[in-house]
Amino acid sequence: LPVGLLAHQCRECHGQWLSWDDYFHWLEKQDEPLDVLTDRGSELPGEEVTSARVCPECSVILSRYRIGHGVPFQLDYCRRCDGVWFDAREWEAVKSRNLHDKVNRFFTRAWQNHVREEEVSQRLNDMFRSRLGEADYSRVMEFKRWLESQESPGPILAFLKAYA
Repeated sequence: LPVGLLAHQCRECHGQWLSWDDYFHWLEKQDEPLDVLTDRGSELPGEEVTSARVCPECSVILSRYRIGHGVPFQLDYCRRCDGVWFDAREWEAVKSRNLHDKVNRFFTRAWQNHVREEEVSQRLNDMFRSRLGEADYSRVMEFKRWLESQESPGPILAFLKAYA
């Protein structure tokens, strides 16, 4: 973790327990929020299927939350005492995507809804890429970007629907 951010580290697994109080104290001292970086080309820790984790402060079973933005693992969160468990190298992975200043948002309904929408969109893109083939998919995506740049795409869409 960065200098000034207090966390408790497990000597065995090198995971880190971060309390909300410590995180918000650190966050207040940070500059403006950074833009999210979705593809950094760095190796991210893969999600491991493990048994349920227990909060080291209050012994409640932690809830798992997806992060999105190309991050393949989930973070464990305690709803009772507002703490977060980072497995080894997970903080570094979150930081490499400029998400370290948004950890407090990961556990909100709005963030989780966005993650689900992002995942559905990716599955649809993968399905269409598979069905159309790479060349036709690229052409369709180029047309889509062009259509999105038009001031009034409605007549174009009506024309396509009428003659498709």
